[in-house]
Amino acid sequence: MHDNSQPNIGEHIASYIDRLASDGCRKLTGIAIGVLWDGHEVSALRGWADSESRRPVTKSTVFEVGSLSKLFTSLLLASAVQRQECELDAPVQDAFGDEVTLPSDGAASITYRSLANHRSSLPRLPGDLLATADMENPYAHYTREMLYECLNGMTHIRSIGSRAEYSNFGVGLLGHALGKLAGTDYHQAVRQRVLEPLGMSNTTTRSDHQHGPELATAYRSLNKPCPHWDFTEAVVAAGGVRSSLEDMFKFLRAHLDPTTSPLAAEILMMQEPSDLPASKRSHSRWLGWALPIGYILILAVFVTCLSGWEWVTAFGSNSLLNFTLILVPTLLGTIWIGRVAGGMTLAAVTLLSWWVWGIEPMAMGPYLLWAVIAISLFTHWQPHILTDYQRGQGRLAWQNWSMRNHLLLWHNGMVGGSASYLGIVPELQIGVVVMANTARSVDGIGDKIVAELIKLKNQKVK
Repeated sequence: MHDNSQPNIGEHIASYIDRLASDGCRKLTGIAIGVLWDGHEVSALRGWADSESRRPVTKSTVFEVGSLSKLFTSLLLASAVQRQECELDAPVQDAFGDEVTLPSDGAASITYRSLANHRSSLPRLPGDLLATADMENPYAHYTREMLYECLNGMTHIRSIGSRAEYSNFGVGLLGHALGKLAGTDYHQAVRQRVLEPLGMSNTTTRSDHQHGPELATAYRSLNKPCPHWDFTEAVVAAGGVRSSLEDMFKFLRAHLDPTTSPLAAEILMMQEPSDLPASKRSHSRWLGWALPIGYILILAVFVTCLSGWEWVTAFGSNSLLNFTLILVPTLLGTIWIGRVAGGMTLAAVTLLSWWVWGIEPMAMGPYLLWAVIAISLFTHWQPHILTDYQRGQGRLAWQNWSMRNHLLLWHNGMVGGSASYLGIVPELQIGVVVMANTARSVDGIGDKIVAELIKLKNQKVK
């Protein structure tokens, strides 16, 4: 039964998110938070859309939503499937004909599903993008011709479907292919098939559509402005959407209650789990671990031959104990989570070693070098446990997580001067969106709100 002594839930939610928004503005120039709770909208608006003119954030303030764009792209994919323009597991190559040749693993082709759920084996970014980019606006120059040239030069990729690897490259390609299937480009296709049906009139993918005074100024950090990012047709599907809290409430509502949306079938398709079987050419588990372990053993034997058995039994920076302390955790972090985790682990164990043994560069140098080589060699060796857990159920664009024993579907985004978060718990009819015009993650704010809403739901049904 409901406890009548419990404060009004709507007032509690409003107070809670307003407090988080206020705290967030210590490091964010402006922030907009929206909550859907049992169909009711609750919002918190703090800070400045433009700090110089003191223009406040409102519900109609337009933010760059970054990688939340991938949700719009997957909804466009679901629309193409519903229109029978393609199938989820059909080769994307069919959309391009002879214009470009997509890479293959020799046994399977890149499919629409594999692009949407990050299992295409395409890298995070095209190989030629950063080398030619202005890092103040890194996607503005990347043309369709450059995309095709890059794809034509990729003769072989890792086993398609073998694991999840986040890819802006892949989603950009997906959006471009969907535009071609629609007989137009991505901008027009997503506007006609996603934005207009959902009534999102204040949302666009065109950077030349400046929204007049509604567009929030972008900030690299608190009150330090920077350029907005521009996206070409080749990459816009991965991060080019701009929207307001007013419109994102419509997007949230459609995903929490698809039956009331004109895109009901498409939204339900996005939320349906799927799985791509690993290629038969993937490393078997024993081989996947045998080679990294062999790398460590060969190095240990090599040092033993140079230093003698004293090295094995010694204590200090030049010992088997310190060798193991540095290389083994670094290797485990690299294989199971990724390059960044491996580097952070190496930094942590190096500091620990220096604290225990003292700084001895001559003794530590080879160990650090071998650890860096291990990070380089084995970053992509095994499926990363974190990304597999988040994306292992294979939904289109959505990442998934268990929070308080409930399924949370979520995504986040960040570009040079903004950050965003969107999460839904369909079972409990909970939705949260957070947008800020500063390049600082708002994931923590979003997760805190979702956790609080789930707690309130659990209290409500007791």
